[in-house]
Formats: sequence, structure tokens, C-alpha cells
Amino acid sequence: MKISLSIVSTIRGLRSADDDLFAAVDRRGQGREGWATFSPEAPTIHLPGSSINGSSARNNFPARIDAVESRGPVSRVWCVLAGQRLAVDVTAASITEMHLEPGQKILLSIKAPAVTLY
Repeated sequence: MKISLSIVSTIRGLRSADDDLFAAVDRRGQGREGWATFSPEAPTIHLPGSSINGSSARNNFPARIDAVESRGPVSRVWCVLAGQRLAVDVTAASITEMHLEPGQKILLSIKAPAVTLY
């Protein structure tokens, strides 16, 4: 996902091209373009309206499920976030219990240390 890096008031962070805060920290405080990557195991999925209070993941983004691929005990959920398609791996039990399906709106949470900037 190619996104722009910029400073947000006193908070340093990674922003998408449409100015949505993504997730990460630029310790140099310099604006520049870059790439942000994370493994499919890093994000967690939350249903809209569910409580995310008490989580140490401070980066929460609205997304939409594009597709669900069954892969045995782990399923790959393809999501669209800020116009980009990304993969999130969850257990098959989570797919069933949360009734996750294409077209569904969700919230993705990711901890900043799970993001690598290039």
C-alpha cells in the first residue's frame, strides 16, 4: 500500500492519500511518501458497534470485506481499506461466530509496531 507520510499536529503518523491516518510513526518527523506493510496475522477484525475499549491497538480503521477464502483452520479475509485490498488471517471459528461475509463493514485494528515502513 503506497501512502504519504506526514505530521499531524503534534502526532507523527502515516496518512493515506485521502488524508486518513493509517498506522505508524515517523521518528524523524519528515513528510515523505513510502510503503507500509504488515503480515496478514497482524490486524484484528471487529464488528461495527462492538467495543474495542481496553485494547492496546490504537490504530482502528473502517474497512469492508471483499472476499473470504477458506484455508482449513485459518481463513483469509480480503478487505478493502482506503481503496487498497489487503489480507487478514483469522480462524475459521471467527468467520462462523462473527458471521463474516463479503460486503460486510468491519473495523480493522493494528498495533503500530506490527507495521514496517519503507
